[in-house]
Amino acid sequence: QLGIDLPIHAISNGVDLGRFSYSQVSRDAARKQIGLNNFTVFGAGLIIPRKGICEFIDIARQLPECDFVWFGHRWSKALAFHPKMDQQIEQRPQNVIMAGYVEKPHEAFCAGDLLLFPSHTETQGMVLLEAAALGRPIVVRDLPEYEDWLLHGMNCLKAKTNDQFAQQIMKLASDRELYDRLSRAAIATASDHAIDLIGERLKATYRSILKEEKTTPSSAAREGERLPS
Repeated sequence: QLGIDLPIHAISNGVDLGRFSYSQVSRDAARKQIGLNNFTVFGAGLIIPRKGICEFIDIARQLPECDFVWFGHRWSKALAFHPKMDQQIEQRPQNVIMAGYVEKPHEAFCAGDLLLFPSHTETQGMVLLEAAALGRPIVVRDLPEYEDWLLHGMNCLKAKTNDQFAQQIMKLASDRELYDRLSRAAIATASDHAIDLIGERLKATYRSILKEEKTTPSSAAREGERLPS
């Protein structure tokens, strides 16, 4: 749209699989600390309307048998005033916990059973890859941004309305075979976006742009050859 006629390379975010690895110990500790007893749906991200906070709360209201937890920072009202969202949060049902910012998401996310990500617009939210790496099935809004890597029924479930989101959550909560299949698919998806693989793609892209050759001074220096002064 801007008239750029140079090659454009879209490269995924990368997730550290060594850090984001499921731990039952972390799960037990986090669930005890937060106070979770039921099938747990979690979301994560900055607490702003675009992330679907209001919808997250509405869906939780439909599913009182489940626990809902949102991990993320909330700006003060002096910096970001959203009357509808603020009212929703203040009047949220008892099964919704606003856990705030967490320093160790790789441990905190283990407390949840599935990721609900009802964001209205995204590029590629890191929480999707982080939850996937932990084997947490993913339920997302049906957005065009996800079309080439998140496939409904294959490695996630998609929805467009709050009622559909609630239905997809209950499918995963009640169907262990489906849950396990999407859990394995989530891990496989995260593996395709491992940070080392993404690093190699970035390196290859930089090299293609620079058109680096072995005879260039920079290459010779790396190979230990003495360069002329």
